[in-house]
Amino acid sequence: MRGNIVRSEEWVVMRYSSVLDLHTHTLVSGHAYCSLREMAKAAADKGLEVLGITEHAPAMPGTCHKYYFENLKIVPREMYGIQLLLGSEVDILDAQGTVDLAQRTLESMDVLKGRGPVDLTEVCLQLAANMLVLAGKGTPAECRAMAQAVIADGSAFAKCKEMFAAQGGDTRVLDDYSLFEQPAARYELLAEQDGYIVANDAEKIGSASVLLGAGRQKKGDPLDFAAGITLHKKRGDYVHKGESLATFYGAADKFEAAAAEYRSGLVYGAEKPEEAPLVYALVTKDGVERY
Repeated sequence: MRGNIVRSEEWVVMRYSSVLDLHTHTLVSGHAYCSLREMAKAAADKGLEVLGITEHAPAMPGTCHKYYFENLKIVPREMYGIQLLLGSEVDILDAQGTVDLAQRTLESMDVLKGRGPVDLTEVCLQLAANMLVLAGKGTPAECRAMAQAVIADGSAFAKCKEMFAAQGGDTRVLDDYSLFEQPAARYELLAEQDGYIVANDAEKIGSASVLLGAGRQKKGDPLDFAAGITLHKKRGDYVHKGESLATFYGAADKFEAAAAEYRSGLVYGAEKPEEAPLVYALVTKDGVERY
């Protein structure tokens, strides 16, 4: 929304104009009547800048198949001068929070992941670009563009699947995360107070993951391939008491120790911390280039 203030002698009115709509359906949802292109044109005519298309997920009678969502990568993300965000209105199927689209499918959609976490995407692009430079494929800018292109067209993911297959891996899990071994239990690590996360020690998070069984403390320790941690909040985020910071997966009897280890590296504060750089420097044969 955008707003402007209109004043008179006795009152003040804030007038708003919409610049985005993030919950709409096209005819493929079964109860709307316009195509995606028609929706984009209408949004542009009304002066919107961003349009979210959130078709009903497969459990809703009359809607589209999961293949529709998995193929959204081919749809342009700009039409008629407006930005398109393509997602889904999912259905929660049980008390455990299971929804009617596989995690792999959900993570392919803009609204739910923003095309990948910005920070992780940036680190990956930096690494890929510099590896291409070292291979003599072009300038840093050219090599970054190459990395961005193969992510956008899906060929990077296709190559990842080839590498998995070459090592005997079951590539089906890359398309459907529900095929992974499921954890025995899960646990929500809740914030103990309101405030900004000013420190969240990565080593402590790694140690907590090991305690859950996702890594070994000593040679010969068994691994629990369903154990691990999903982070919901990170340094710089504001949290409310009782809000989930992370979800732990593994055996229930390991949650207490893992939670204590995680919390030992967690610091709250009243002020938002300064954003830390993702990359501090580039080390080459010619020296160190600091950013």
